[in-house]
Amino acid sequence: GLDGLKWPENILQLQRNWIGKSEGTEIDFKIVGEEGSLKVFTTRADTIFGASYVALSYDHPLVVEALVGKRRIANVSELQKYTKKLKQEEEANLGVEEKEKEGMLLEGVKVINPANGEQLPVWVVNYVTSSYGTGAVMGVAAHDERDFSFAKKYGLPIIQVIQPELAEGRTNLPYTGEGVLINSGDYSGKDSREGRQIITDVLQQRGVARRKTNYQLRDWV
Repeated sequence: GLDGLKWPENILQLQRNWIGKSEGTEIDFKIVGEEGSLKVFTTRADTIFGASYVALSYDHPLVVEALVGKRRIANVSELQKYTKKLKQEEEANLGVEEKEKEGMLLEGVKVINPANGEQLPVWVVNYVTSSYGTGAVMGVAAHDERDFSFAKKYGLPIIQVIQPELAEGRTNLPYTGEGVLINSGDYSGKDSREGRQIITDVLQQRGVARRKTNYQLRDWV
């Protein structure tokens, strides 16, 4: 309904950003050795072949299960301390964007990337919140600034899967624009916009993904 309001454009843009509408794909990353899966929301399904980890918010259900003993992990005592720290930072209203990207590995938990079958580690991080999407994102370091900073800090793989169309030589990473898919199996060579739709369609046909629209609604005051 914002388009019908006779408000100053800067106020309308503030409202749009505050609502935070995102159209994307919810993808199931199966937990290794279990029937369950992590539901990951992304607006860039075309980058799925570049995922090198999955990142969770501190209050994600899987993390809570580990804290209360319903899920075995090797470093539960460290997890208790770390989630307490993140909760305190949230309560102190320390902005996610201003903080250095950090996290801790959930030892003993891995998930399977449905696009290529690779097993990925799972991290609890300070830059994913449960108020947006599913509280779980796939870490694609080559094509997301936050993921890039995180991967550099912890020595995680940085896999480029999009090449700018007119690029000559090496691409400066992270690259967040559109282009041509590379290192993406059968989808390599396709335009990233087209690849985003095709990959979503294929995963949806396999029953491990679905198109979804998310909103990051927050209290205006």
